[in-house]
Amino acid sequence: MKSRLSSKFWLALVLFSLMGQVAWTVENMYLNVFIYKMFNATASQISLMVALSAVTATLTTVFIGALSDKIGKPVVVNFWATWCGPCRSEMPVFDAAYKEYGDEVEFMMVNLTDGYNDIPEKVAEFVDANGYSFPIYHDLEQNAARVYSVYSIPMTLFVNADGSIYDTVIGAMNEKSFMVRLEAIMK
Repeated sequence: MKSRLSSKFWLALVLFSLMGQVAWTVENMYLNVFIYKMFNATASQISLMVALSAVTATLTTVFIGALSDKIGKPVVVNFWATWCGPCRSEMPVFDAAYKEYGDEVEFMMVNLTDGYNDIPEKVAEFVDANGYSFPIYHDLEQNAARVYSVYSIPMTLFVNADGSIYDTVIGAMNEKSFMVRLEAIMK
């Protein structure tokens, strides 16, 4: 039987949403001033950049889906890049877990596709060459990296089925370390 969500839950959701909008507005205000001063950009160029950023974020959410869309199933989110040695070292562990638990756990392997070191074609070649089968998401504008405060890779989030973050690991994990966390979110 489903339980109704309390009014406190909805109030908290609305408050966090409003705080997020305020933070986004302040961030963009400072970013716009930085771009204006650093690159001598015009107001129309800044407007275009902000509009394109919003469109990119919207399309990313529409096509990939937000992490909040995965509530109801445990989620493993891994931020990585092909040029990152520690990232490459843990890929076989993620792939084996995806093959075994992919029906029970959502895997989101988020490549920090910066357009220089990693481009979608290069990432696809890397994945194909290694025979990996997990789903790859490309963070083309580094939006997800900003949202989840990724400052070092690899970084992995272990998310419980209720949407709460169980653990965040910065750095490569061995199989044992990974499986302890995976089993914990599957309970």
